[in-house]
Amino acid sequence: NVKVMNDETGNYEVLDLDSLYTVASNNFILLECGDGMTMFAGAKVVRDTGILDVEILENYIVNHLGGVIGEAYAEADCRIAFTEGEVMPHSDWGSPWHRTSRRPNPS
Repeated sequence: NVKVMNDETGNYEVLDLDSLYTVASNNFILLECGDGMTMFAGAKVVRDTGILDVEILENYIVNHLGGVIGEAYAEADCRIAFTEGEVMPHSDWGSPWHRTSRRPNPS
């Protein structure tokens, strides 16, 4: 049930196991197989900037926010949703349902 967004149509489509995909992530996930992401072991790295994620955050704060984290960032955006397997359209992100969705059991 894995789907990817088609950049041309803007629609989510079922992952095609015979296709090649480009994945962008941090080194912890892609290079170190962090959080159990072993499916990326041995994958071809197209570009590694060598920049740490914390450095990217620092650069954003300094260069785009003038070094000040303002009120726009005072509360969480709730952009990560935990669901029971249902697909949630982008238009539902940020809804009260989204904010109170069930979290996975950590055990």
